[in-house]
Amino acid sequence: MLLLTGGLLAAGCGDGKKENKAEEKLTSCQDYSHLTEEDLAARKKLGYTDASPDPEKHCRLCNLYKPPKEGAKCGGCLLFKGPVEAEGTCTYWAPQT
Repeated sequence: MLLLTGGLLAAGCGDGKKENKAEEKLTSCQDYSHLTEEDLAARKKLGYTDASPDPEKHCRLCNLYKPPKEGAKCGGCLLFKGPVEAEGTCTYWAPQT
């Protein structure tokens, strides 16, 4: 009985990794949990991807990109809702002027 209780106590203490992963998800540019099906469909229709295969066509270099707010990790886009990776791209990429 003592071993079982000690095991439960040790398991309950943990190392904080689960909490860190949950926190990481909240700041992840791939967390789309707050988007509607329509929002997700718009992202897909525009061909958004988190990593551009062309180094000259990153979202951060696009005229439609909204840089992250202070303290935030993810930017945004004028064409669709949700988080955007600075290194991402889509089919409507427009060079900054």
